[in-house]
Amino acid sequence: MKVRYAFMLVAVMWLGGALSSQTLTITQVDTSSLLFTQTVRAYFYVDNLPGGKVLTAADIEARESPDGASWRLLPVRSVRRGVNREEGISFLLVLDASGSMWDALDGTPTEDPDRMRITHAKRAIREFLPLLSGRDRVGLAVFNRTYRVIQPIVGDPSLVLEKLDAIERPSREQAYTELYRSMEEALTDFGEEGRRRVLVVLSDGENFPVDPSESPSTPGTAIDLAHRYGITCYVIHFGTEKDRLIGDLASETGGRVFDARNALELASVYTAIQEQVLQEYAVAYYAAMFPGERRYVRIALKGSGTSDEQYYYAGTVLGSASTGVPWYALVLMLLAIGVWAFFLLFKLEKETTQAGLQLLFGAPGMGTRMFALAGTKTVIGGDATADITITGNPSLRPQAATIYYDPDRGQYTIQGDAELTVNNQPVTSKKLEPGDVINISGTVVVFDAPDEEKGKRG
Repeated sequence: MKVRYAFMLVAVMWLGGALSSQTLTITQVDTSSLLFTQTVRAYFYVDNLPGGKVLTAADIEARESPDGASWRLLPVRSVRRGVNREEGISFLLVLDASGSMWDALDGTPTEDPDRMRITHAKRAIREFLPLLSGRDRVGLAVFNRTYRVIQPIVGDPSLVLEKLDAIERPSREQAYTELYRSMEEALTDFGEEGRRRVLVVLSDGENFPVDPSESPSTPGTAIDLAHRYGITCYVIHFGTEKDRLIGDLASETGGRVFDARNALELASVYTAIQEQVLQEYAVAYYAAMFPGERRYVRIALKGSGTSDEQYYYAGTVLGSASTGVPWYALVLMLLAIGVWAFFLLFKLEKETTQAGLQLLFGAPGMGTRMFALAGTKTVIGGDATADITITGNPSLRPQAATIYYDPDRGQYTIQGDAELTVNNQPVTSKKLEPGDVINISGTVVVFDAPDEEKGKRG
C-alpha cells in the first residue's frame, strides 16, 4: 500500500508541470534497420493527449536534417503504441557504490545497515525486478573509483537479484565517485542493439574523481555517446548532494531526473520509469540519404505545434567520418547494396512444389530456410502463438503479418498493419506473386507458389 501511494505521489509530481501544455519528447532513435531497409524508428511520448486519443500515422510528421537548419519531410511507415510492451525493454541499472552510500539518508555516518542508503537502493531494485515482463532484459553495474558490471544484461531477473548481495563497501582508496567516466563506460558497453534501451543511474552525490585534473570525462561526452548508441538515460538523486551537470544527461537524451528524498519515494521511482517507457509510441519512417554520419530528426504532432528534435548517428557507410572505415564495413555495405538492388530490380522465382516463404534475412546466425504455407490463413510472428514463428528479431511482433489463401482463385494475399514492405514498397495488403520479396520489420522472406497455383491465376 505504501509503495502504491508513493508511486501515485511521484506520478503527480512528475506530471504536474506538464498539465498546462502538451509536450512531445523523443526518447530514443533506433538505426538498427537503417542499412538494409533505410528505416529509422524513433520512440517518443506525448503528455496530455485529449480524451485518451491514440495516435496513428496520420497524426505524426517526421523530418530529418543534415545540419539542424534545413528540414526534409519524410514518409511515415507506421506509428505504434505499446511496442515496448510487445518487444520488451532492456534496462541497465547502475548504482553509486562510493563510500557515502553507506551513510544514513541524512548524510551522517552509521553502522546500522537498515539506515544505509545502499540498503534502501538494493531494496528498491528488489521490488522492481519482479515487475519486469518475460520480454524484458536487465543488468546491474556499480561505480565508485572504477566502473564494474555485476551482472551483464540478461532475460532472467533472478540473476540480478542474486548479485545484489555482491555489492560491498569500498575501501578508502576506492571510495570516490567517478560519475561521468562511469556513465561513458556504461553507455559504450550497453549492447542490446535493436531494442528499447534504458540506462538508470542512481547517485547520492557529485562527480568526485581521484584527480579532477586528470579526469577528461564530462556529461557532454556521455550525452553524445547516448545519442550515438540510442540509449535513454534516467538519473535518480538519492542524497543530500546533487551533481548539477548529470541531470543534463537525462534531459538531453529524452529521460528524466528524479529526486528521491526517502526510501518510500525511491521504491516508486523505478516503477515510474518503467510505466513511462511502456506508454511510449514508436514511429518508423524512411530516412533521408544525407552525406555524413550525424543526422537530426524532428517528430511533430500535426496541427498542434508540438514537436521535439534529437540527433543520431547513421554510421560511416553513407558519408565521411573522422576515422577510416574498416575494410569489412565496406564489404558489408557493398553486399547490402547489391542485395537490395537485386531485390528491387528482379523478383526471385524458382520452381517449387508447395507454396511457402523462403527466409533470406532473419536473426544473426539463422540460415536460409523454407516455411510451408498450409491452410487458408497463416500468421507470421516472433513467438509461438504464430503459425510461422521466426525468432531472434526483437522488432518482429508476435503476430506481425497474415497470409490468406483463396483456393478458388489460387491467390495468396498478405496483410499487416505496420512495418511491412513488398518489393521495397510499403503495404498493408497485397496480392502476392511468386518471387515477391517481403520485409517484415527487418525479417526478409521470398514468396513462392507451385505451377498449379500460377495456372489458376493465369
